[in-house]
Parts: sequence; structure tokens; C-alpha cells
Amino acid sequence: MKNGIDMYISILLVLLMSSIIGLWHGFFVTKLNVPPFIITLGTLTAARGLASVITKGWPIIGLPEKFFFIGQGEILGIPFPLIILIVFTLLSFFITKYTVLGRNLYAIGGNIEAARLSGIDVDKIRIYTYIFGSFLAGVTGIIIASRLSQGQAGVGGGYELSAIAAAVIGGTSLSGGEGTILGTIIGATIMSVIYNGLILLEISSYWHDVVMGLVIVTAVTLDIWRKKKKP
Repeated sequence: MKNGIDMYISILLVLLMSSIIGLWHGFFVTKLNVPPFIITLGTLTAARGLASVITKGWPIIGLPEKFFFIGQGEILGIPFPLIILIVFTLLSFFITKYTVLGRNLYAIGGNIEAARLSGIDVDKIRIYTYIFGSFLAGVTGIIIASRLSQGQAGVGGGYELSAIAAAVIGGTSLSGGEGTILGTIIGATIMSVIYNGLILLEISSYWHDVVMGLVIVTAVTLDIWRKKKKP
């Protein structure tokens, strides 16, 4: 780049910063006992505001052409973002299915006190989980910036609710201990189909949030109902 930081260094810095935010969340949740929803929502609000302050509401343009490959390029006809998705899906599937860490994650989600009493280092694993989740959020941000060919502070508004809905639709329980990577992918696919269907049906964009909100409420209600039906 003629001005600023090299592209690859910038990407590493973004991923490092994302991971530090995950560490920040993990510290507040495990050491200060702050409810996860509160600390993540607070950081989300502060980060969006800080992004707007730094950019003054203007999009960041003039990014290097090679950066656009991340969100727009293809390898053997396969979109590069899809390749990234497949790689992290396989990695996450392997961790949750075939490693001790994965089994401990399900145990902590199912009953955190029982997991603690069984000798699992609950705090450390929860911190690792927050770091990995925040790292993936950074990867997503890089892909979106590349796909749009610019950085925008306001991009991603509402994505957090869509992510929750996708996970719940895919079988993940809000109370923890249940869910699969494949189920989450299916849930995200269903959400995309609904959104694209609204566009193809030429339904006003004002109704999109209404429909998505109803989907989220329905998914959460079904999850609670399913939990109550279990003996």
C-alpha cells in the first residue's frame, strides 16, 4: 500500500484485536461474573460507536485490489468465502466431535457446576470459547469489507440476532449443552432462504425485520417448549 499499513499486517491486527475483545469478554464473564449478554451487548454498542467516531460516518475506500479477492475471488470456480466457511466448519466440527475440549464444551453448556465439580477448568475453556468466537467475528468482518470493497461502520447491524436465530433453528439450545455445527449451518441456510425469498417476492424491505423478528421469537419459543417436553 502507498499509505497506511500493509494489507497482510492489517488483517493480522484485525484478527488480533478481535481475539483481544474475546479475551475481554471471557475475563468479565468468568472473573467478574458479569452476565454474558450484558458484556457482549455493551461491547457491541461501544465498538459500533467507536467505529463511527473514527470514520466520522464515512466509508473507508481505496483498499488494495488484492484485498477484494477474500470476499469476491474464486478458486476452481468455488467462491473464496465459501472455502473459508468450509475450513472453519470442518475445524469446528472436529473440535466439538472428536476432542476433549469439545466434550468439555458440551458439559459446561449442559451444567456448568457439574462440569466444575468433575474437574473441568471451566473458566479457561469459556475464555478460549469467547476468544475463538470473537476471532471468527473478525474473519467475518474482513470478508464483508472485502465483498463490499470498502469498510463501513454501520455494516452488520442486526447480524447478531440473525446469528442467534440461525443457531436456534439449527437445534442449538439457548440453555446450553445441545447443538451441532451442521445444524447451525442448516439454520443459517434457512435464514438466507427466507431473506432471499422476501426479496424475490418483492416484499417491502420494511417487512424484512418484522419477518425476521417473528422467526427469532418462534425459534426461541420452540426451543423453550422442546426443553419443557423433555423428562
